[in-house]
Formats: sequence, structure tokens, C-alpha cells
Amino acid sequence: IAKKSINHILRCSTITFPTHNERFIFLIKATFNKQWQMDKPVSLTESPATVYAYYPYCNNSIEENYPYISGDFLYFDLRQNGDKGQIDYLFGQAERVADINSPNANIHFRHVLSRLTFIIKRATSDQGQGLLSSVALRSPSNNLFYMGYIYLKDGVAKDSGYNYHRGAIKINTNLTLNSETEQKVDMLVIPRTLSNAGELTLELTIDGKPYIVNMP
Repeated sequence: IAKKSINHILRCSTITFPTHNERFIFLIKATFNKQWQMDKPVSLTESPATVYAYYPYCNNSIEENYPYISGDFLYFDLRQNGDKGQIDYLFGQAERVADINSPNANIHFRHVLSRLTFIIKRATSDQGQGLLSSVALRSPSNNLFYMGYIYLKDGVAKDSGYNYHRGAIKINTNLTLNSETEQKVDMLVIPRTLSNAGELTLELTIDGKPYIVNMP
């Protein structure tokens, strides 16, 4: 599942940092309401500073309570979180460094995770109600991770590397398939490249029965 490069700008955000002298703050929240508002002031000096940003904001530092922040890393869980679904993380880095003489940071955000969109249509010969209750991505060789982390200085997502974080990524649905209308199901995964057919499998649960499709 190769991550496509996104050329189009999702959002261009300009944040102006105050230039008064206060202590340096590593992680602060910015909220947009006609203009960007910082929860706390940020000190700038004549030394150039690189500005990074990610979305959505997270201030949780309790490990294993995902998502959570630890140092320069944001740890996440790709399993569906009830009705909230998966979290689509964005990351951006200012085009130029900021300092006391140039306190503006223009940030273009990009998606961190890869989005898979499954377009599903029922054949006219299919029997049953056609109720699609879940879509799951699995690895026959147990080489799929549902937990990972984002390095907040480059926005790159990687799997956690821990064996107990391997497993299926499942999206629960409540869709009725028919032969006339296509149904779409989105799933977020950690970017990776597939080299061999059948490296991953897609499991569709229709009318309570699993149907397996090899990927790619």
C-alpha cells in the first residue's frame, strides 16, 4: 500500500508568534477562530526556529491510552474507536524558519496516513440481503501493525515494531449492498509498499459470512 504523494495543499495556515521574551514552549495548542490563537505565548530570538504542526491536537501523556504524546512522538491506534472511527492525522512544517524579526509561520498540512477506499458493488446473481457488517485488512504472515507512531519533526508514520501490536485493522459498517449503487468504505493504514500478491487480504463480512480477497 504505497503512500501517494499529495501535491495539493489541504490548508495553508499562518501563525504569528509574539516576540516578547518568555520561556521557550515545546508544545502548545493553536485554535483557529477567524485568526489563529495560541494557548500560550512563544518566545522567539534572533536564532532561527523551525516550526512544526500536527492535527488534531493531543495533550495526553498517559501511555497505552491512545493517542498519547511522549517526547517528539505521537503514538496512535488504528483500530476503530467506536463511533469516532479512525483519526486522520495531518502534519506540516513552516516554509521558512521563524525568528524575532520574522515571526510568521506559513504551514501546509499533508495527510500522515494512507487512506484505502474500497468500492463495493453487489453482483446481480448474489443471494441474501447483502448486509455488509465489516471490512477487515489482515496479513496471513502477521506482518500488519495497527499501532504506530508519528515523529513530530518530520511527520513520518511508522509501525511500533512490537509483536503484540500486530493484527487486523477492522472497520465496522452497516451497509446494504446492491447491484446498482456502489458503496465506499474508507480505511486508514500506516504507509507501506506491497511487493507480493496475497501479502495482505481483505475480509468482507456479508450476511454474517466472511469473503476473502487477496491484495494487491
